[in-house]
Amino acid sequence: MVTKREEMVTNGDLDSCGSDFLGLLVKARYEDDESKRISVDNVVDECKTFYLAGHETCDILLTWAMTMIINETLRLYPPAFEMMRKVDKEVQLGKFRLAKATNNVQSVHIPFGMGARICAGYNFAPILTKIALSMILQRYAFTLSPAYVHSPIYAFTIRPQFGVQVIFQAL
Repeated sequence: MVTKREEMVTNGDLDSCGSDFLGLLVKARYEDDESKRISVDNVVDECKTFYLAGHETCDILLTWAMTMIINETLRLYPPAFEMMRKVDKEVQLGKFRLAKATNNVQSVHIPFGMGARICAGYNFAPILTKIALSMILQRYAFTLSPAYVHSPIYAFTIRPQFGVQVIFQAL
């Protein structure tokens, strides 16, 4: 690839080698100021660095970003929105006494529950969500419908009262 771009330059067409990353590196090989020129080895090394380092760092960034997007969505709209805990026996917690059979509504972010009764989908659901979301984003552009009214309803799960009003366009 570098050789093909260099042929364009040696044929006198410096402008046709492109303004992309490789094109800029090839142009740098033929800088008028000799002190600013770079070698073929430098061009290859810069391409390797750009590909290898840039690829993995972006993957990691996107992994964290997608995880945080899913967690924030679960925090705002948890599928199982209310988890009741019932006290089996009287307990003293510091200054607080919890009587037997007291119901305790958890208001913290525990989207899959915890302990012995943790949701079976604890590991599977986030992975499935990431795969589905990445497949949708690869194939479609979407916008929120102008008719959308934000109106979550609380039934067995939290869901949009009027459905998901999104306009999809194939890419």
